[in-house]
Amino acid sequence: PAAMSAAYRIALVYASGFALALLVLGAGVYLAANAELGAQRDQAIAKEIATLSSRPDRPHLLAEIAEHQREMAVQPFTYALFDRRTGAQVGGAMRIAMPAPGHGWVKFVDPEEGADWVREQTVDVPYGDRLTVAIDTDTTEEINEAILRLFAITFGIVLLVSAASGYLLAR
Repeated sequence: PAAMSAAYRIALVYASGFALALLVLGAGVYLAANAELGAQRDQAIAKEIATLSSRPDRPHLLAEIAEHQREMAVQPFTYALFDRRTGAQVGGAMRIAMPAPGHGWVKFVDPEEGADWVREQTVDVPYGDRLTVAIDTDTTEEINEAILRLFAITFGIVLLVSAASGYLLAR
């Protein structure tokens, strides 16, 4: 019986080590995927900002924003344009307070989804306005949830298999 309990302890230690290694690997995959998706999201915003901020004046920029907003079914961006001097919003469908230049997260009320957080980048354009372009993060969140679900299922299966294997080996 003493040898039996030692065999069970050894099997338990190996199964626990394997489970811990799998947890570390899964966390690494999740964090790497999340970082890559975030980088791609920020690159997409930067590309959109570059396209829009090259417009020569406010009327051209407003026209371009309006055109992009009509295409919302095929692209995930939303926009806000502010007069830097007054802080008043002069264009775009996203109703928010004027953010500082740079990247950030902003909460706004989506007419279809309600309150939602979006990733945004804000830049000052040459003619006195401040442009904010935001991207919906629902797709990224769905991918992250799918990764977590798949990992949880895989982790459960691995735990069951390693527990059963450890039990059989100990016997």
